[in-house]
Amino acid sequence: MTGDPGSPAPLLDQAIDLVIRLQSEPQPEVTLSLIQSWRQRSPQHEAAWQRAARLHGLSGAALAGDNARGMPRRALLIGGLAVAGTGWLVGPGLITAARADYQTGLAEVRDVTLTDGSTVTLGPKTALALTAPRQARLLQGMAFFAIAPAPQPFRLLADHCALASPDGQFDLSIQAHEVSLSVGRGQVTAQGQVLHAGDWLRLDAEGKPLEAGAQTQAQIGAWRDDFLIARDEPLASVAARIARWLPGKVVIASPSLGARRISGIYDLRDPLAALQAAVRPTGGQVRQVTRLMTVISAL
Repeated sequence: MTGDPGSPAPLLDQAIDLVIRLQSEPQPEVTLSLIQSWRQRSPQHEAAWQRAARLHGLSGAALAGDNARGMPRRALLIGGLAVAGTGWLVGPGLITAARADYQTGLAEVRDVTLTDGSTVTLGPKTALALTAPRQARLLQGMAFFAIAPAPQPFRLLADHCALASPDGQFDLSIQAHEVSLSVGRGQVTAQGQVLHAGDWLRLDAEGKPLEAGAQTQAQIGAWRDDFLIARDEPLASVAARIARWLPGKVVIASPSLGARRISGIYDLRDPLAALQAAVRPTGGQVRQVTRLMTVISAL
């Protein structure tokens, strides 16, 4: 990094470079430490970092129209990093990383055993915080829980959704401003609603139920075996999950495209091809603008 430390533009460039570096690293601990030291150099450094984190506001409307053509590449890139839905380790995402007891990076799947004997398989770009014995909060991402039996139910929060299970197995995810729950075994209570094996529930971020239904055991947590199974789901939800296996961010250029519903089985061993297969039935296209940003738009 070069430039006059007292010049705002070079400092902003440095801040954006740090964000890009952070997004491209599966194991970000070293870069997080570097960023913390860089921000502490002066109030100007901190202001530049905050501005870099706020630049995502440029991309929401601009990516949907012709304004994107006139945007500087760096502004477009940093905007895309924040728009994709995961917000991983940028701005507020840094706070999420600090709160987590367990976290994963790009395309990383990790098994964790908790002190009560419960096990959790964390999907990529996921953060989990332990708040008390048999209590946890899914801060971000996707996870499969296998709860160890006990008289006291295991309690879990995801956004504003409260769950409890005495001994169940279930898949839980936060993506595209929604919470999805699928029960593989046992019983799970979500927002006062009791779900049994095969039941699934989709809620908004405030905990209001949006949809419910049933699915086969093979569909639940299939991502652990490198496959994603979607059945009549919004493209935005499916794309957000596939994006956890892709570097950078995946941006959907229009809400109407993201709302189109799709079904299919997608091989996560080739996530770009999986994303293209998911988008194809909607009539959209997938373009990799940079190594760190992929855009889904209408043809």
